[in-house]
Amino acid sequence: MSMKNFLLWLTFFVLVMTGVSAADAQTQRKCGALAPTLDMLKKEHGETPLYNAKSKHGPAIIMTLNPKTGTYSVLGLGADGVRVCMLDEGGSFKPWTERRKPAEPKVAPKLKPTDGGRES
Repeated sequence: MSMKNFLLWLTFFVLVMTGVSAADAQTQRKCGALAPTLDMLKKEHGETPLYNAKSKHGPAIIMTLNPKTGTYSVLGLGADGVRVCMLDEGGSFKPWTERRKPAEPKVAPKLKPTDGGRES
């Protein structure tokens, strides 16, 4: 996840936690009750909950997935544990397969000893 997306999600969570009105939230995001939202995602997209994660700063994140089609949805669960808002949805979900080598440490180039700037 990019830092920009993380900051956008964090901003959304802060707004939810500080009591943004339902009307304001709905102009920004699709929101509703948890059970009917999960039912809709299952019925319309074949998605079932894959994982949830509790934020240190607010509500949980729930991710649903249809492993056959690769569609997914990311929901933010409100502090009440009942209301959710759609944070993201998309397709082409697949397991991470790229193996990354750790970055080589950046080391300053070795300097040759000098005579302290004195001329011979």
